[in-house]
Amino acid sequence: MPLCQILKDTTSPEVDIAGTYPLRRITLLYHFTDRRNLPSIREHGGLYPMTKLKKKRIEVLAPGGNEWSQDADGMKGMDGYIHLCFRNNHPMEYLARQNGRIGDTIFLQIHPDVLTWDGVLFTDDVARRHSYHRGSARDHRF
Repeated sequence: MPLCQILKDTTSPEVDIAGTYPLRRITLLYHFTDRRNLPSIREHGGLYPMTKLKKKRIEVLAPGGNEWSQDADGMKGMDGYIHLCFRNNHPMEYLARQNGRIGDTIFLQIHPDVLTWDGVLFTDDVARRHSYHRGSARDHRF
């Protein structure tokens, strides 16, 4: 099962996913969540994709995505991935906070070694967009 999805941040010009060398310059990745989710993350031993959360019947108290984005992830098969970003701020976090899905945001720091894991994907946009592309850093499908 794929373990994480790396969402390409198109506003970070120094990140070039077309080659592996620039990936080595990434010092941290981030996953934003509401602090209310931290006890569950600790209890269950880490972050899990939505498909695994549902399978294990783990309730997410404060999901970052709304129902529409979760449905789009499911239709595109992206619900089997953990969503990460390159910055410790993100427009999707801002919207989740503005819409009241997240109250007290924390950006969890993720070691960039996850980029070397099998099954990691990059996307150039969110799954709800019709024109998004995805691929691995190794196969250069962008």
